[in-house]
Amino acid sequence: MAHVVTLHLGIVALVAALLTVLAQFGQTSFVLKRGKLYRSSGQWQDEDYDVRANGKLVGRLIHAKNTSGPPELRWTWSITAIAQAIPGETNGHASTRAEAMAKFRAAWAQHGKK
Repeated sequence: MAHVVTLHLGIVALVAALLTVLAQFGQTSFVLKRGKLYRSSGQWQDEDYDVRANGKLVGRLIHAKNTSGPPELRWTWSITAIAQAIPGETNGHASTRAEAMAKFRAAWAQHGKK
């Protein structure tokens, strides 16, 4: 039992150290959660995600239902955790979820951490 407790405390210390290092480099860890699983009201698309940082809702990524539009407009991203949205800087479009998340991360680094 003592070995399990020691191992657990070692893992906790390692995670705390990692989070400290990431904070020093300005990295924020984001978690995507499917909207339809975590929001109780309305009808949500399969590709509708809440973006969370440190457990707080900070944005959304949404895949357009209409796939007849241009590919670069298929995904919409938005930082929702700031007081004043800046069109084209705190929201935008992308052709893939990965690209939308990369644009979200870049915008967050510039505007979201205030």
